Amino acid sequence: MNYFGTFDRSIDEKGRLQLPPKLIGKDNESFTLVKGFDGCMSIYDQEGFEKFLEVLNGLDQFDADTRAFLRLTTASICPLKFDTHGRILFSKEILEAYGIAPKGRITIIGAFDHFEVWDPAAYVRYSMRNSFQYEALANKVKRNG
Repeated sequence: MNYFGTFDRSIDEKGRLQLPPKLIGKDNESFTLVKGFDGCMSIYDQEGFEKFLEVLNGLDQFDADTRAFLRLTTASICPLKFDTHGRILFSKEILEAYGIAPKGRITIIGAFDHFEVWDPAAYVRYSMRNSFQYEALANKVKRNG
């Protein structure tokens, strides 16, 4: 499944998040949280997570930087299940690790094969830092792709 768009949501006092229906899809029963880049949570559906694991399995574990990345990544992996009301539950530790307060607001952005959960202020800072160079980023990506 591909994920697109931006959504503003709330986490309730118990750490539960009601996902927008378009992110859940009809076949998803669970998601997997992985440490994202730039301070966000990356959340994958089952198919996306399996592809992500294939990429990790293809990395050179004899390289010290790769081992450090793999350790940090695999230590962050956490399965997320839906409750009977279609909400996912984040532990207090996960929310603290990503700077999100219980009973707080979050920003969700689609990122093709996964979606990201951000503290809204952190996402605004990230977006402002990068938006002014959108065309330059596009040219750089085109050259590298």
